[in-house]
Amino acid sequence: MRTFLFGIIFFSAIFDLQAQYEFSVYTAPYTPVPNLISLNGTMTFDDPDFTIPFGFNFPYYSKVLDSLHTGLGYGSTLYDPNEQSDSLSFLSPFGADILDRGLDPVTFDPGPGALSTLGYSTTGAIGSRILKIEWRNIGFYGDLDDDGVIEDSANVQCWFYENGIIEMRFGDSKITDATRDFDGDIGPWVAIYPYRDTVNRTFGDGIGLFGPPSDPLYDAFLTNYSILDSIPPKNTVYRFTPESVGTKDILAQEQIKLLGNPVSSALAWQPNFNQKIISLLIYDTQGKLIHFSSPKESHIDVGDLRPGTYFGRWQTDDGFVIKKFTKL
Repeated sequence: MRTFLFGIIFFSAIFDLQAQYEFSVYTAPYTPVPNLISLNGTMTFDDPDFTIPFGFNFPYYSKVLDSLHTGLGYGSTLYDPNEQSDSLSFLSPFGADILDRGLDPVTFDPGPGALSTLGYSTTGAIGSRILKIEWRNIGFYGDLDDDGVIEDSANVQCWFYENGIIEMRFGDSKITDATRDFDGDIGPWVAIYPYRDTVNRTFGDGIGLFGPPSDPLYDAFLTNYSILDSIPPKNTVYRFTPESVGTKDILAQEQIKLLGNPVSSALAWQPNFNQKIISLLIYDTQGKLIHFSSPKESHIDVGDLRPGTYFGRWQTDDGFVIKKFTKL
């Protein structure tokens, strides 16, 4: 079982200090990626090792990526194949030791007869393109190694928007023994990192999710692994938005726009599509909860807050949104 090393642990609203990304979770129908370009074709695989082109330049932390590579022992993690050093841009959409469900249970050797697909498709017009990577009907090494039969499966996608947004999307899954499927853990490893040092096996300060998958907690200064309590439910979407991306670039179904920032006496916002706001929580930069309410209007009085930086967490009827604001 992997050892966890958590630095400063923040509650689920506090994460975009060092991380340079804002995080939100919502639900959206999971559908297979159309016109998928299969990387394995009819061949089975174990620890798939493929290069995936973006088709555009993708901003990731301080780097610009034009392709990603699967591998580093899992096949469900991604890194920059063009790095000329031991520190690789790295992210884990669904950290698990995966394989093709058609793999020979005796030899474990790749061959014809694939039942799983690893593929990609780039869609959209210039300026708004999306690279969609899909792990379709994948199995787990621990499942096969246990009894020679692959019972469990998962469907996962990772979307990369040309403006820098990253989404992990989860579809149907069958998990009968999580600790077997996830190598002694209880769920997948979902995280983004500016880099992974492949020599010292360390990570740059990233964002890692842990706890309940429908409303995860996270570590904003993660330098190792983080594990969710279970595989996320079908139609769950995790979104990581670069701070440099404006509100006009966020998908309307999950975005709340702040009306004025910094604020002096009132914090006001505008939901898209008449979203219902269920609750609002405000945290300081230490992760301390300082406000909770179920607002009836699209504003609250924050005149009593001390000047400084705060994080608002709006729970809506289809997920939650986190926004940073400054109190004057």
